[in-house]
Amino acid sequence: MIVGRNDQNLCLRSDFQEKPRIFQGVGLPVARAVELASVTCRTAEGAARQAEALVAELGLPVVIKVPAGGSSVGVEIPRQMADVVAALARLSADAEVLLCEQFVQGVELTAGVLERADGTARSEEHTSELQSHLNLVCR
Repeated sequence: MIVGRNDQNLCLRSDFQEKPRIFQGVGLPVARAVELASVTCRTAEGAARQAEALVAELGLPVVIKVPAGGSSVGVEIPRQMADVVAALARLSADAEVLLCEQFVQGVELTAGVLERADGTARSEEHTSELQSHLNLVCR
């Protein structure tokens, strides 16, 4: 969990590359992960080669993420080799790097808490305002 009001914390909440590094730094367990240069997945042959190596290292299913997607945007969990190849090719078109992780069975919990200047909580109705802010500061 990353909390706080500053712009750096807002960016970290949607950065799939940096969050695991922070968690590991404080001793929390994280899934095994591999970063792939997207350019290696942009051809059918490249995506197939990377998929084979990825599945050999992390198994199936595997989680493939665009690093700065946030929430479930730019996240796929293919369960078969052909789907891994397709996901790598699809997601590599919009990112420089793909983050691929070992799938961990469980329940994912997400809670958004927005705060007013006086410290009181704001409702989820303000998420579009937050997204607009993220688009400006996290480029």
